[in-house]
Amino acid sequence: MNHRLGPGESGIAMPIAVMMVALLGVLGAGLLVFATTDLSFATEENQSQRAFEMADAGVKAAKRQLDQNATVTAYDGGGSDDVQWSSSKPNADTNCSGLGTSGVCLRNLDENTATDDAVSVAITSQAGGGFKVVATGKYGPARRKIDTVFKQGGGVGIPPTYFSRSSISLGGNTNLADISLFSFGNVTKSGGGSGSFTGNDEYFKKWAATGDSFTYPNPFNMTARSSNRRAVGALGTVDSWYSTSPQNAQVFTGTTSGTTANPRMVETPSSPQSSSQITFPFDTRMTTLDADIASLRQRAQELEAATGYDYYRPLPSPSTSATSAYRDISSWPSGANYETVVFYEFDSYSSTNVVKYTNSGGGCPTPSARGVIVVVNGNFEMAGSTGFNGGVITYTNPTGADRGTFSSSGGSCLVGYANATGNMSIQGTPGAGSVPALNTLSSFDGALSVANWRECYNATCTAP
Repeated sequence: MNHRLGPGESGIAMPIAVMMVALLGVLGAGLLVFATTDLSFATEENQSQRAFEMADAGVKAAKRQLDQNATVTAYDGGGSDDVQWSSSKPNADTNCSGLGTSGVCLRNLDENTATDDAVSVAITSQAGGGFKVVATGKYGPARRKIDTVFKQGGGVGIPPTYFSRSSISLGGNTNLADISLFSFGNVTKSGGGSGSFTGNDEYFKKWAATGDSFTYPNPFNMTARSSNRRAVGALGTVDSWYSTSPQNAQVFTGTTSGTTANPRMVETPSSPQSSSQITFPFDTRMTTLDADIASLRQRAQELEAATGYDYYRPLPSPSTSATSAYRDISSWPSGANYETVVFYEFDSYSSTNVVKYTNSGGGCPTPSARGVIVVVNGNFEMAGSTGFNGGVITYTNPTGADRGTFSSSGGSCLVGYANATGNMSIQGTPGAGSVPALNTLSSFDGALSVANWRECYNATCTAP
């Protein structure tokens, strides 16, 4: 049965209908606002995520760059040898405006020219090894920044310094520059006051992590020196010549009582390390040296297999006159560089196993002969007007004061470093020069891995 609205009912229905229409309009507008807001949030979140992906891609690109070139001097701000990826190199690419003013600018990573995406990437080498990468990515208005530190592991860790597991003797008229001396035994000086010891420790700096430009972060020594000048660290005694004027080298010995102002030199510090103790800023374990020798042998054998030149030279023991020409270094491979290794290995130790360096090497102060000389189960000598630019390592196991000795005399010039398991006798004009540490070279640096990762929310990424 149909019901017709009466006069009073129709008057009530109309306002209700109008109110319902108005209410639905308000609800619809509200839902539209919520939907618009959610869409805006989703868009911003998506842009932020894409900006993060740009920054992450920049870190990965830096890793690929370091895999190809992990030379410390290419990213240290030291001069013209820095590559464009270095934080010292200015970059005015407008695509990275507001992201960074150094390093490289990579854009269009999503391969869509309609989007505004880019990443600024800068690499800085760190004292003690490793590389800091700062990557700032953008996608539209969004910005994200990542700070990553890559460290190298499993590389050759031969320390670029004069280091003897026995004792060191510095001869008269010896002029030693820009390097420190480290010894498990004593460090002496002959020839009175003749000679000099000058400059700064160009590689190990203050031997520990510090808040200034002379920092050398390392996991071995926590006590910093007060200066980066040349120094002597010995578990035994050190001749007073080194610490008195004009040498004025910092000296740390194992025979002092040890104070905060003058810490005592120890091989194995307490845990945690006391400020009254100072130790070697590099790995001194014999097991580490064994592994380094194996890696250097492999490098020499690989070079020989690739070129046919006898980079690896096994020798009988004791050494005989028939092998003297083979073990005496009168020339050096042409085209050699700091990654070149010539490896001499006697089958057992004898005091007559001696490798003699007789090559002029282009003369001082910058010998042209570059690379690494390794002598296993024998001793090394260089004398006269000879020159070499690189590292010399003598090794025996078990060790002994007269086993695996190093000797330079006369006007010989070793620009670089020497490590010996036996005694070390130094004369001539040795110095650090600009010889790189082996663990900074691609043939010896080991694998890169992430040591520290963080996203930065401040204006600048400071070192972690």
